[in-house]
Amino acid sequence: MTKNTDKIRKGIRELTHRPYEIISGTVVAGSVDATMYTMAVLPSDGSEAIEGVLLNAITNDENGVVLLPQDNSNVIIGSIDGPGEWTLLKASDLARVSVLLGSSKVTVTDGLIQFNNGSHGGLTITPELKTQLDKTTTLLSHLIAVINGVPIDEPGSGAPSALQAKLQLAIATDSLGSYSSIEDTTIKH
Repeated sequence: MTKNTDKIRKGIRELTHRPYEIISGTVVAGSVDATMYTMAVLPSDGSEAIEGVLLNAITNDENGVVLLPQDNSNVIIGSIDGPGEWTLLKASDLARVSVLLGSSKVTVTDGLIQFNNGSHGGLTITPELKTQLDKTTTLLSHLIAVINGVPIDEPGSGAPSALQAKLQLAIATDSLGSYSSIEDTTIKH
């Protein structure tokens, strides 16, 4: 990692003509502040811990992409606007990732991907939804076949069933739903 860090540091100096630094370190346990979006990092070179490392462009702001590293994870931080101001560039282990773009928010934690506030519940499992809809379609098809099938006589009088006639009239302009286009294959889970 030292070779890569040196290359990155040299590249930044060449581009900016300023001595911005990139260093590696470890997140100080208990220092990640998910409200202020800051943390403390213990540099790999053994120097004193760096407090107030930004997890985003500014403190107390969740706009854009925010990485919340786990305690003791390895991180790479870079100085911004000169010495003394640091921001997270990369982390080995994450507790949470959030993306906020306008009014759209995606939050990813271990075992959960949440869109906006999650109030609409989970995504449907399309193959299972299709299986259950197929069962309903089969049941309705059987009922329609009886309704539109051979005339059923009323017990006792032998007259054609008034119920069957009413049901035939009620469903005459209806059709079964088609579920062939319910899946959006551009989103997978």
